[in-house]
Amino acid sequence: MAYATFRLLGPNIKLAGEQFRRTLERIIRQMAHALRAELVRLSPGSGNLRDAWSTRLIHRQKRPVGLVINTYRTESGYPIMLLLEHGTGIYGPHKKLIKPINAKALHWIEMGEGGEEIHIFRAWVRGIDPKKHAFVDKAIKAATPEFESIIHKETRGWYRQGPTNEIS
Repeated sequence: MAYATFRLLGPNIKLAGEQFRRTLERIIRQMAHALRAELVRLSPGSGNLRDAWSTRLIHRQKRPVGLVINTYRTESGYPIMLLLEHGTGIYGPHKKLIKPINAKALHWIEMGEGGEEIHIFRAWVRGIDPKKHAFVDKAIKAATPEFESIIHKETRGWYRQGPTNEIS
């Protein structure tokens, strides 16, 4: 399973006020959902990988000293996701061609443009090149402007722009 975790963690955050804490929680939740949207948009292949992305609150805990932890996780339960992201065969950890063990050829079925099944046979394959499928890093980079927008929108009015002439 692959995942990205957004965590709100702050000692004695209650001292900053309930509105501040709720705002930070909204920011974390919105950032997790923004990343999910980019992962869905950039996921290669069929809809199975796209449909497997989810965002959920996995941990919310209030401790006696006022430490508040919210953890949102954007994850994919699709088994091939890690193979696409990290590579297989010569691109994977063992750096070897993928060859059949008990048969003369590898066999798989791909779907043609018209929906017909195409049977593929190969004596070996190089594997999956993660550089072609590094969509998680691309999704994080693509979501960064959205992260900044979320933070700006949620914190509008918290600070003043530029110097002031007021005397305190």
